[in-house]
Amino acid sequence: MKVGLFFGTFDPIHNGHLKIVNEVHKSGLVKKILFIVTPQSPFKVNNAITSFNHRVNMLNLAISDIPNLNYSDVELNLKYPQFTSNTLRFLKKKYPYNSYVLILGLDNYQSLQNRQWKDSHYIMNNFEILVFNRKITKNQSSLSKNTSKEFRKYHHFLNHDLINISSTAIRNFFRKQTNNKIDYNFLGHKYSEIKSMLPKAVLNYIETHELYK
Repeated sequence: MKVGLFFGTFDPIHNGHLKIVNEVHKSGLVKKILFIVTPQSPFKVNNAITSFNHRVNMLNLAISDIPNLNYSDVELNLKYPQFTSNTLRFLKKKYPYNSYVLILGLDNYQSLQNRQWKDSHYIMNNFEILVFNRKITKNQSSLSKNTSKEFRKYHHFLNHDLINISSTAIRNFFRKQTNNKIDYNFLGHKYSEIKSMLPKAVLNYIETHELYK
């Protein structure tokens, strides 16, 4: 089975993530998508993140009714730091009958090409990669055109309009919001707009557990 792997902290999962996986499904490149929830990203070692359990609970609420979507806590049991290359090696060894497609943002893909990831060459030569982006610059567009010529495996680029949502902006909103939720404005977002960025069940979970305060 061809499985898409969407790595991230998902702190919190939002409608932008769900839009991405929907577009990946529509592409027909994978049969199933796994959210790989990382305990602590090697790129975010100085950032405080919400507990693993809270993030997984929110993710399950968001995807429970969507077919062919699931999450994996595989990295919770792997040695820190949880480098993507190590996780991929583990998955290939444990599930050799699956093939894997990495789902990456163009900014992460560019850092991968620039050898900023551990064992980046191994990743780029042994896995298909499906790249999505919020905005494609001229330089990034050129990068995507040249990629398939350099590497053996296919690297695909999604050109759909994706929702421009930032988990950081959502967290900061809840940290700074006042009791006047309807009128409060943070980075151009009102409470009603923040609500539209999150699945309803996730929004309720954040407020019930008072996350990001």
